Amino acid sequence: MTPQRIYQELKDLPNESLVEVWQFIEFIRFKNKETPFGQVVKLGGLLADYQVDITEDDVSQARQEMWGNFGELNE
Repeated sequence: MTPQRIYQELKDLPNESLVEVWQFIEFIRFKNKETPFGQVVKLGGLLADYQVDITEDDVSQARQEMWGNFGELNE
């Protein structure tokens, strides 16, 4: 695929479709752009000012409540 081939195909599209093509180009640019969302954010100490004590049992129980019936059909 070459830019010339893409350009030729674009010329054959109706004008109404060019908006969709432009939106797709913008999406590809956004997807390939480096953003801070791809960076690791360290959360250590985030809840230090709150009286929160989350144990492994708490996490296990929450997982069981959320995912315990995952995949089962409700009848």
